[in-house]
Amino acid sequence: MRQLSIVALLILAFPILSRAQLTNSISVRDILINQPDYIGTEAFTSAFMGHGFSVSYKTAKRGDCYRRQSETQITYSCLNQADTVFYPRTREYREETRPNGTGPDALFISDVQTFAKTRPDVKYTLAGTEKIGEQECLRIEARVTYKGASAGYREYTFVFYAARNLNNLVIGVDVTGKDSYASSRLSDIELDFPEKLFKRPGGYRPKRP
Repeated sequence: MRQLSIVALLILAFPILSRAQLTNSISVRDILINQPDYIGTEAFTSAFMGHGFSVSYKTAKRGDCYRRQSETQITYSCLNQADTVFYPRTREYREETRPNGTGPDALFISDVQTFAKTRPDVKYTLAGTEKIGEQECLRIEARVTYKGASAGYREYTFVFYAARNLNNLVIGVDVTGKDSYASSRLSDIELDFPEKLFKRPGGYRPKRP
């Protein structure tokens, strides 16, 4: 009878132990820093004071770079580099330096690895698990203060959803602030894709001001 009680206690304690072991063996921030390469379809939605928009990208990640392709442009955003935007219709390109630390729009919100590498000051919390579609995900929360933003628009909460059976790839991000909300969701994901799909297009000229 005593043996059965010990077994029962171990079964009840297993989820708690597993969560503690995950937190101790790898930091929560490390999950975001060590994102796998992938290609997939990204659905992005943004809303501010009752107004919003949605857009879809073909998004890929390779190393420290992200590539997004919409109907009108291809954008490469890489760690510690200016974004490069290509316009297939006019065969032009331009470089765009994003504002540093002035708000969540300083990065694409799904540039998860870049976010984690450049924000060591943020506290990342493992807040259980949650399902996104059919994927069981770790729920990771981060509260961010953008000191360079206008008063009242400095505090934001990020929630990252890391899919356990996709090598902890973050397949969803929610960002909530005062009167604003943004979300990103990935679908049709492949973790292995040809290098040529990430290659930057050639034969483009600088875009005129």
